[in-house]
Amino acid sequence: MKMTVNNLNSSKKFAFPLLCVIFGHNTISNKGSNMRLNISTDIIPIGEFKKQMTRWLKTAQENGRPLIITQNGKPAAVVISPEEFDKMEYTRRFMQSVHQGIKDINSGNAMDTEQLKNEIQKARNLRETF
Repeated sequence: MKMTVNNLNSSKKFAFPLLCVIFGHNTISNKGSNMRLNISTDIIPIGEFKKQMTRWLKTAQENGRPLIITQNGKPAAVVISPEEFDKMEYTRRFMQSVHQGIKDINSGNAMDTEQLKNEIQKARNLRETF
């Protein structure tokens, strides 16, 4: 798999095989994740990243930790492994689904078990008559 990502601060495009790069985030949060940030090794300036990009991409993929790339001393990008990206995306979609379910319940757009059974039985009866 190959992803092309735009840096929000630049018009240049970068292609990274097997890694997801998230640009433009000002805060890093690893709540609920197994990703532990090692300040001394996981934060690097963009110049160092450019010089040894292959090495840094391999390191991020192997150790499973995010790699924070700085530009002018501020976080500019985060590199994570595809597996970590998939976990984050799955969690995001799951939480979105739970939120929608709660919203549906609060708005009365839900059925209890008996109502659902009755609706299923009605649908079966209609199907049998045709």
